[in-house]
This record gives sequence, C-alpha cells and structure tokens, in this order.
Amino acid sequence: MEKATSLKASIVTPITTTITNLYHNHTKTFIVSTLVIISGAGYLFFIQGEDVADSVYSVKQVTRSTIVENVAGEGQIVANNQITLKPVVSGNLSSVYVQNGQFIKKGTKIASIYSYDAIKAVRDAKLSLDQAKLSLSKLKQGPDNLQSVQIENAIAQAEESKKSQELTLTNARKTYLNSNLAVTPKYSFATTIPTLGGSYTCESEGTYTVRVFGDQFQYYGLEIGSGYVGNSGVPQALGVCGLTLTFESGKDYANGDWNITIPNTLSTSYTSNQNQYNQTKQSVATAIASAERTIAEQKAKLASLVSPNALDIESAELTVQQRENALQDAYNNLSNYTITAPFDGVVSGLSVSNGDFVNQSTALGILSSNKLMAEITFNEVDIAKVALGQKATLTLDAIDNIELNGEIVDIDSVGEVTQGVVSYGVKLSLSGEKVSLLKVGMSVSANILTNTKEGVLVIPLSAVKSRNKIKYVEVIDAGNVPKNITAGTSSETMGGRSASSTARTGANRVAKTQGTTSPQQLVGVYTVSSGGVEKRQVNIEVGMQNDTEVEVISGLSPGDYVIVKTTTSTATTQTNSAPSLLNSIGGRTTSSPRP
Repeated sequence: MEKATSLKASIVTPITTTITNLYHNHTKTFIVSTLVIISGAGYLFFIQGEDVADSVYSVKQVTRSTIVENVAGEGQIVANNQITLKPVVSGNLSSVYVQNGQFIKKGTKIASIYSYDAIKAVRDAKLSLDQAKLSLSKLKQGPDNLQSVQIENAIAQAEESKKSQELTLTNARKTYLNSNLAVTPKYSFATTIPTLGGSYTCESEGTYTVRVFGDQFQYYGLEIGSGYVGNSGVPQALGVCGLTLTFESGKDYANGDWNITIPNTLSTSYTSNQNQYNQTKQSVATAIASAERTIAEQKAKLASLVSPNALDIESAELTVQQRENALQDAYNNLSNYTITAPFDGVVSGLSVSNGDFVNQSTALGILSSNKLMAEITFNEVDIAKVALGQKATLTLDAIDNIELNGEIVDIDSVGEVTQGVVSYGVKLSLSGEKVSLLKVGMSVSANILTNTKEGVLVIPLSAVKSRNKIKYVEVIDAGNVPKNITAGTSSETMGGRSASSTARTGANRVAKTQGTTSPQQLVGVYTVSSGGVEKRQVNIEVGMQNDTEVEVISGLSPGDYVIVKTTTSTATTQTNSAPSLLNSIGGRTTSSPRP
C-alpha cells in the first residue's frame, strides 16, 4: 500500500508542474500535451487500482495429546443363540409339548416321534447282550453237548429270521410298486381306456407306454411287445412282469395312447406308501444285519467249543463289549425320536401338530435365547482393525437418546461376497440400563474403539500435504509470528473465513484472536500482507490417524506452529475524481475492500 502511494507521489507532482508551465507559456501546445499527460495519468491510476493480497492462515501449535482410532459399522440386534428345530429321524409326530411364545429350559421336550422300531431295536440289543454274556460264561465253564445244541438252534433261528426279513422287504417293495396303478391317457383326446389287471412282480421302476394301431397295440418302456385289440374281453399280458390289459368289445380304442407308471407317482397315496416302504426297508436292514451278526457269532462259538482257550475267552469278552456298545447305540437312536431344547429360550414359528409326518428337512419351529447381541457388518479394510475384547458404543434408529456399551465377542473368519464387495460379521455383547428395550431385528450403529495412543504429537489432518508420496506441513517459526495481534473475541474458526473481519495495524493486517497476544500461545487465525511472514515446508512421518487428527512420528517438535489452512483476501484502491481537470490529477484516494 505504501509502495503504491509513493509511486503516485513520484509521478503526479512532476506532471502537475509540467501542465502549469505549458498553460502559461504555450497555450496551443498545452491542449495536445494535456491529452497525452491525462492518458499517462490514467495508466497511473490503473496501477493504483491493483489488488493487494493478504494471506490468511489457520495456525495450530503442535502439542502432545491423546489420539484415538475407531471404526464404525451398521447392523441389527440378534438373539445370542438361535436355531431351527429339526428332527434327526423321520416319522409321524406322536406329541407336541410346547406352544409359540413359551419360554422353556434346556432339555425340555418339544416334540416326539412314534418310535416303535427304535424301541424294538433296544429290546433286541438287550437280548443280544444277554446272549453274549451267557456265551462267555459257558465258555469259561467248558463245552457240553447241551451248549452245542443251543448254539445250533440259535444259528437256525437267526437264519430263519433273516429269510423272514428278506421276504418282508420283498413284499413291502411289491406293495409300494403296485400301489394305485392306473392307465393314464398320454393325450387329452384319448377317451376310452383299457382295463389294467394283474400285479407287477419285477423290481425295476419306470413307465410302460401303450399305443393302438388298428387292431393291434404296442408297448415299450419298461418292456417291449405287442398284442391284439380284437381279443375283446380277454386279458392280454403286458410283458412278463405280471400286468395285463383288457380291451372290451364295442368300444373304440383307435389311436389310443396311454402311460402306466411304476410306481404311480400321481397317486394321492404315493408319498405315504413311499415313506412306509422306506421305514420298512430301514427296519428290515437292521434286523437282517442283527441276524447275520448272530449267525456269525454262533458259528464261531460252535467252532470254539472243541477246545476253548484264552484267545476264545478274550474274543467272547470283546463280543460282550460290542453288544454293550450296540445297546448304547440303540438307546442313542431311541433318544433321537424325542426333540429337546438344546438351551434356554423362547419357541416361535411352531407349525406342526400331532400326526404330522416329519423328516430331517422339516422345520418344527425356532428356538431363540432371551439374551440379545448386536451383529455389525464391516468391510475388509475395517475388519483388519477389529479384535476380540474391543469396546464399542452403540446407538439405535428406533429409540432416541439411548447409548449402549458393547464388547466384541465373535468375528467371522470367512467373509461374505456380495456384488464383489467382501464383508465380515462381528458380534458384540451388550450392556446398559436400557438393554431390556431392545427387540430382535432393530437397526443399530456401532462405533468401535480400535486403538489409543497417549502423549504423542498430534496435529489436524488438514495440515498434512503430500508431494511425490512425501508428506509435509507448512511451518511458521515462533520468532516470525507477528507480535501486534489485536486482542479480542473473533468469530473466526480454525478453518478461517475472509479478510473482511481483520483489523489493520501498520504494514501487517492481523485477525482478532482468543486470549493473549503472546506468539508462543498463538493457536487462532491471523492475516499478514504478502511477504509479511515467512513459512517453510517440513517433511514429516505420520503414524496413527482418525477422521480429524494425525500422529506425527518425526519432523516436528512440541511448540512448532503448523498452518492448518491458507486462504487469501484482496483489497482494491479506487480514485474519486474532482470536477476540474487539476483536481482530477491531484485527486483524493480512498481504500475499500473488494467484495
């Protein structure tokens, strides 16, 4: 500003003197020369009107402090433990003991399945164990004729039992394959249907397709062959598996096309017949295995009666142990027919009743523990900072003015990928006075404290700049900080506003700051004219940081002044012209801020 004023004085004074001399000595020359001089004066005043820029610095003194790092995530309130109740075995429910909304203790019966076969298996296992113990006892006593006869009878009984079970299985499959067999039109226009007779005796499952051509019919699929439609009222064999077809006289079977499916999957009783067959097959397989085991054991005993020795006795003892294990397995299997609560909780979603058929895929209901947790989702960057035992604060969308405490108790080891984004679930235990207000499914936000450092150098994150991957800050030495700071209260923030709120003092323009004017305690915003204060760049190494602050490992010392933000403000000089020509040359100037 002073430079511009000096320039004006050095130019305007000679110009004024020259114009006056021309006016008195050379009137014509005066007019031309005056125009030239006025043009030059205009250029002078244009120079006068240039902007004068002020630098506005947001300054923070480097201090030792505590810096904390945290991560935030969103999630829901969930039950501490929740399972879908499913049976281990299949069958019809004999009893349902609980209701929806009922709180039950661990071990409480929820439902039971009819367990006739399992009870029989326990009974047979007990009998088999008793026989093994008796055999061991007799072996230790020595062989006799009566014992040999008893063993042979046991073998015969076991072989007969095995044959009986095999026949039972054969009959059960035959019943299953023949249940509700029917001739089904392949196309809707086939209205007349032949009569199906006989019983299917083969083992294969599949479909016969029957087609009429004139007075003949052909069949293919499970079997291939043909017959005559003209043999009215006479059953004709459909292959060699026992089924027949009867074409009655007086009926039109022309262009007939039918299917016979083995078994009939379209029958309403197909599912129940299939379940019954599967149950029979399972029980028969168990009985046959037991009979075969008995046969093998009894034959081994019979062979050992000739000369029992220590090895035979040891083998018999092992048989007893095996039978004891088999009995325990039978008891365990019997327990599977009763569904019990694995932990304390509340029953919900119960949708079955007595008599319903269930299997391993049937959901009986849901058991949820009454202890609630928060399940929060984090991305793959934030999950690396999370660890078991870390503390957190939680807030809820549904309930205002509530803040809960949390602690991480579980972290997913495998992430879930959704549209290329990997996320991990974290569970937190909850504590606080208002935990009882929570409901499963409520949305929750969590802020987890992941790291804390105390007594480290901390500066605002906005002060850090980067060039060629090197981080640096701009520093003003304490000795260069202006001493003439105007005391008072300023509305400036650390981010700074504009120079319009600054006070002017001499060559420097200094903003109002809070408190003392000592440079060593300067932490506010101040302005200086261009060149008034020197700043220098200092390379730094940073450590931990959060959204607003960063730790400085090297490059700075406590008491250094770093520039958080720099803005500029400009002031423009203007000229007020007087009515006369001389007055316009020697006119008065005023300064006003540029908007």
